[in-house]
Amino acid sequence: MQIVADLMTKKLLTINAEHSMKNVHDLITKKGIRHIPIMSKDNKTMVGLITHKIMIAKVISLMTEYGAEGLLEQEMRTSVMDIAVTDFDKVYANDSLKYAAEYFLNNKNGCLPVFEKRSDQEEKLVGMLSSSDFVKLSLSLLQSQ
Repeated sequence: MQIVADLMTKKLLTINAEHSMKNVHDLITKKGIRHIPIMSKDNKTMVGLITHKIMIAKVISLMTEYGAEGLLEQEMRTSVMDIAVTDFDKVYANDSLKYAAEYFLNNKNGCLPVFEKRSDQEEKLVGMLSSSDFVKLSLSLLQSQ
């Protein structure tokens, strides 16, 4: 195991940029995932990223402003792109795991979208790498000793 592709999650749940915050909140709650890529309308390009941390902060903000009784309506009114991170860092499937590990140590982000270059201009989202993946790897290595 030497490159990002060896450790990344390959089966991704994504959401479309036209969905609401409520759609993402439901997905996070039902599937227990913490990082969701937001795809363009044609599902060809990643245009944003929602994290569990962002979702919690926005829910608390909406509850503070509108109360628990107003949360559902406000979540349905809020576009996922209104809360998405659109200036996200990324790695490539063939990058070294050492490079990705150093990224996680030096930054506060919990995940990195993983891309594969298809041509000079075209990149495709192929996975997600999280700091939890490195914890799982560490545990596996410790158990094998």
